[in-house]
Amino acid sequence: MRFEKEVIDGQGREAVVRWRIVVGAAAAVLVGLLASVAVAAVGIARASDQIYTTRDASGPPAPVVAATPAAHDRSKPTAVILLSLQGTNVADVLAPYEVFADTGAFTSTPSLSSADRSR
Repeated sequence: MRFEKEVIDGQGREAVVRWRIVVGAAAAVLVGLLASVAVAAVGIARASDQIYTTRDASGPPAPVVAATPAAHDRSKPTAVILLSLQGTNVADVLAPYEVFADTGAFTSTPSLSSADRSR
């Protein structure tokens, strides 16, 4: 069985496409892609091990700093970030909270909507 096929190019001449070459080139590209993905995966795994080191279980527990809410300053306007039990995620709350809190011009506070408080 021959892996050759005759085709006619744009100029009307017959050209022979050798499917073995096409399949070999496709296999070489696939192997190259798989090798680069494997190298990237190993690099990412090593990098994450360096960033996120595992804690020795026999050591003392990590210190926990308790968060204390800021005192309400009546001289500043209050920015209330409204929360809901349905559809609120962390990014929806923390981004505007951080913007208002970092300015120092507002007293910012998150609050649950009155409809959700009754549940």
